[in-house]
Amino acid sequence: MTHYLVVSPDEVRFYDGGGEYGLDPPEYGGCVATVEAPSKRAAIRLAIKHPDMGLWVHQQRGDGANPFTGLKATDMTCPHGLCCCELCATEDSCGCPECDAEWLAENPEEADGD
Repeated sequence: MTHYLVVSPDEVRFYDGGGEYGLDPPEYGGCVATVEAPSKRAAIRLAIKHPDMGLWVHQQRGDGANPFTGLKATDMTCPHGLCCCELCATEDSCGCPECDAEWLAENPEEADGD
């Protein structure tokens, strides 16, 4: 199975700050979930049930829209065949030595580790 990053479309959210002026400034963003699935279609189906997608699903169903609309799944396997998702990667590396070497070649100023 492969890890997929499932992302909802960007949207504008308004929150009631409860302060003197009512609404807080709008925030832009979307929901993101990493799931393990055999295909993109299965990843999107699983993402709908993921807690990190709860706000997206709630807003879509509240508007009468299909919660699958606009979701995009991206295979997190690098060109060398290793998974580079947030679950498999470390803080300093995506987990693939070849990808890390390519990145350091493109970003020599980061080679010292600072």
